[in-house]
Order: sequence, then structure tokens, then C-alpha cells
Amino acid sequence: MRYLAAAVVALSLCYGPLSAQGNEPGDLRMRTFHVSIEPSLSSQFGHTTYFFDLSASSSTPGDITYLASELEFPIDQFMVGGSVRLQSYLGNVEDWSLTLSGYRSISQPRGIMTDADWITIVGGFDGMWSYTESDPEGTNTVLLFEFTKRVLERRPHSFGLVAGFRWQRIVQDIDNFVGWQIDYENPGSQRVTFEYDNVPAIYYRVTYLMPHAGAQAALRFSEAVSLDLRAAYALTMADDYDDHIIRNKESTADGTGSAFLASLRGEWLLAQRKPGARPFIGVEAEFLTLKVEGDQKQFWYDDETGFERNPQTGEIEEVVRVERGTTISGLPHEFTSTQFRVGLRFGYRF
Repeated sequence: MRYLAAAVVALSLCYGPLSAQGNEPGDLRMRTFHVSIEPSLSSQFGHTTYFFDLSASSSTPGDITYLASELEFPIDQFMVGGSVRLQSYLGNVEDWSLTLSGYRSISQPRGIMTDADWITIVGGFDGMWSYTESDPEGTNTVLLFEFTKRVLERRPHSFGLVAGFRWQRIVQDIDNFVGWQIDYENPGSQRVTFEYDNVPAIYYRVTYLMPHAGAQAALRFSEAVSLDLRAAYALTMADDYDDHIIRNKESTADGTGSAFLASLRGEWLLAQRKPGARPFIGVEAEFLTLKVEGDQKQFWYDDETGFERNPQTGEIEEVVRVERGTTISGLPHEFTSTQFRVGLRFGYRF
């Protein structure tokens, strides 16, 4: 938060002395209210990733001392959405605002989903034993509520606090996978490659809840042109569900962590000085990075099979790697995500 405070101080030095918020004695400015309805079209870039690992200490040959897996899901998608905003002004200075926004993807994710697995066996295999790339399909939905309140002002600019709540859900179906595996139980085994089309591999769902608070600068350069800057820290709660169809395994996890959010909104009012609803156009940009830590539970609802080369025949055979009913709990689980969204806005202010 010290960086947010420093930003407010820097803005005050740029724009001159600031007065405390509120209606000072003798402040005869008229309070007005404006409602804006603003659809938007944007493009999002980034990923959501989960990583788990489990370590153990052993010197007994054949014991597993390390397991790890990392799955990265691309969320480069076009988004459509919009906002409803209520603003209260004292004169030409914004005093407070309420904004409710929502966005949803209208295209499939660009890029590939990757899944990598590692294992360490005492006296045996040590390294990555499985890697796949797949085609993702799915949705990305965001809901955002924010309230801002003026604390300082240098008319017509104002500087204040922002508080809000962000909810995001990402759902993806993964298929058309290509990759390789190594039979880590047999020393000297070579990679076995495979490729499947139109075969379901993974269903994944993750939800992020982010109550947040930070600082805002509402800059007004003329009656028609304004810029809104926001930055906030968020307490972040996450949970996910991974049905690894190709491995007959379900994984669930939840945890808590933190996030940093920042946004920029530029606006240009059209039909200046005309009565009634006023159209406007604008640009917006949003940045988010988060990290959440928790625990994961895995359950095999059927046998997990793999491939190995028979040393006698040289043929590749399918073998059972994990038996049905196996459960592993308490796996350290880490969620990470970095997201950037940029778009165009248009609408009417009443």
C-alpha cells in the first residue's frame, strides 16, 4: 500500500495543493448525479496455472521422494461486456462513484494448454516423465463491483480510495492432445509419443474471489475528457476442480492468497453542452496478477493406464499405473494467474 500512497503524493505535487474532501463551510457547489451505461469490446491475454508438488525423505531404493505437476491454461480471448456507473459530482469534481461491470468471453482461447509431470525415485528415474499439449475450449466470466470516495482534490481533479469485489470463473474442456511419456519404473525406458484427435482429456474449472481496496485518481482535463486510474491490493480466495479424464482422476483444491489489480479508463464525451443523454467513447486497460496457496486432493475413479515398451518383445503395451480408488490428500497446491485486458467502450451518460 505504500506504493499507492506514494502515487497519490506524486499526483498532488504535479497538480498543486490539495484540499481535504467534503463540503467545506461556504462550499456552494451543486451536487449532481450521472448514470452511465457503457457496453465494451475487449481482448484479454494471459493464463491461469496450477502447480502441486509433494516431497518426502527416504534412502530406500524404489521409494518416491518427489512428485510434481504443472498445468497452464491460456485465456487469450475476446470479451464482450459492459458497465453501469453512478457518479456523484460536487461542481465539476467527482465525489463518489458506484460501478457494476461484467465481461464474458465470446471466442475460444488462443494458444495451447500444457501439462507436465515430474517424479523422483530413489536409485531410479528422476525428471519429467510426461508432457502433453492440448487444444482448449471454454469460457471466461468476470463480475466486478467497485465504490470510490474522494479524499483529496485539486479542482477539477480528485484523489481517493477504492474498494470492491471481483469474481472470476474460468472453465475449459481440453482435447486433441499430443505428447509423450516415459515408463519411469523401468530404467533405460525411452519416450513413447502419442497423439489423439477428438478425445476428451481434461475438464477444468477455477473460481477466484477478490475483495480489494486501494487508491483512485479521477483526472478531468476538460468538460469532455477524463481519465480514471485505480490500483488495489486484494485478498484472494480460489478453488478449482480438475477432471483428468485421460487419467481417470479427479482433483479438487482451495486456498487463499493475494493479488494486485490496476486499471485505466479514458473517456471522451461527445455532443458537448447539448442537453439530455450524452454519448461517449473511451478506452480501458486492466492488469491482474495473483498467487494463491492451498491443498489438493486427488481421487482415481478408475485405473490410470500408461504405455511402456515390453523388454522381451519390444512391443508398446498399455499397463496400469494407478489403481482405481487410490486417494492422495494434502498435496501442496499453488494457483497463479497473470491477466491483461484492453478494449474500447462506448455508451451514454444521463
